[in-house]
Amino acid sequence: MVHNQHRAAEFIQTSYGNAQRRRSINIERVAGHIQLVNDYFSTEPVYTDDMFRRRFRMRNELFLRIVTDLQNHQDGYFKWREDAARRKGLSPLQKCTAAIRQLAYGGPADQLNEYLRMGETTALECLSNFCQYVMQIYGRVYLRKPNATDIPRLLEMHEQRHGFPGYHLTDGIYPEWATFVKSFSCPQDPKRMKFKERQEAARKDVERAFGVLQARWAIIRGPGRHWFMDKCKEIIYTCIILHNMIVEDEGHAISMWDFEERDNFIASQGSTIEFGEYLRRNTELRDSHMHHQLRHDLVQHIWETCRRDE
Repeated sequence: MVHNQHRAAEFIQTSYGNAQRRRSINIERVAGHIQLVNDYFSTEPVYTDDMFRRRFRMRNELFLRIVTDLQNHQDGYFKWREDAARRKGLSPLQKCTAAIRQLAYGGPADQLNEYLRMGETTALECLSNFCQYVMQIYGRVYLRKPNATDIPRLLEMHEQRHGFPGYHLTDGIYPEWATFVKSFSCPQDPKRMKFKERQEAARKDVERAFGVLQARWAIIRGPGRHWFMDKCKEIIYTCIILHNMIVEDEGHAISMWDFEERDNFIASQGSTIEFGEYLRRNTELRDSHMHHQLRHDLVQHIWETCRRDE
């Protein structure tokens, strides 16, 4: 027994003696900030505006606007702070660059360590806070639903581009409702074949739109199993917001935001007249006969339009 106790004490002493203390590395965060400024934000930067646009997915001016707005957020995460030893931490430019690079390239967080002087945990923290702040600051403007003015303009642009009126275009899996316009599976008639060609070309716009979003923000293309559901939602919304901001900044926005616009929705209860109206509209919505009649009329409209253009 005494011999075993002696061996145990000797093992513990040896183990603690060989244990290494956690190594503290001076990664020189200020040097990383200076290099980043010299590369992209100085009066004569190393890299051109086109290179900045390709790597940050946006113009320099828009990025700096986002940095300033996040820096002024009340939580203060993106402010340039000092630690207890009066050493400067990561700058707002470094934090926002880390978040944008992760969204744009979808790579591992620790790939930013050498250039931005930022560890993996801190980079992931920057991304999480960046997404939350962007949603809080810009979500009301760049995630809003189309209003009564936007919808007619969207439908008009859609018809000008595809020669197809604006409806809910669907494939065969959807029900035969009055508001859905489905294609034909194997058309033989020339009119139906032309209708199928136009309908499927217009329907693919939604897929192309998501493809553009994936091409701009590679993090969406990657697997999401390493993220919680709420984090995935924040990342998707942030990418959509940034995409809309870039489209507006480059002059391709369909409509501009009106800051005087408000959602004046008033809920009402207990009205049997309104409920009866709801039932009537719901019945019309599910009208299969109206679905086939609408598709027939559209087939004729597309055919006549094509012949007139020829």
